[in-house]
Amino acid sequence: MITLTSIQTLRSVDEERSALRHNNEELYTLWTHAVQLTRKLQLRYQSLCSLLQPSGTLPADVEALPDSVRRLYIEEVQKLRRQADDEQLQHFIQTLSPEEQEAFCAMTAGATPESIKGLKK
Repeated sequence: MITLTSIQTLRSVDEERSALRHNNEELYTLWTHAVQLTRKLQLRYQSLCSLLQPSGTLPADVEALPDSVRRLYIEEVQKLRRQADDEQLQHFIQTLSPEEQEAFCAMTAGATPESIKGLKK
């Protein structure tokens, strides 16, 4: 039963991701770019979500980047924050648990709810 609830939650997050993709393509394109950059720099997806929050604290893995790479990464995330002026993406991310934020990013990068849970589709 717990797996069923968890997979349902992941599917719900995936539906929200699809809605964002269809309702605001430009924002979704910037979001996808930020997720892919996060992945290529081998940072935690949670770090990206943390940078979108108004708290302003720099995650440890981002701080560990060389200065020039860190500045580039932060600039790209800032582009995303500026585009999300209606706060649609920021509000959505804040409503997710840390695990759901990771899943949201992973699904943006191509994972499915089933692959995240380790289930065969």
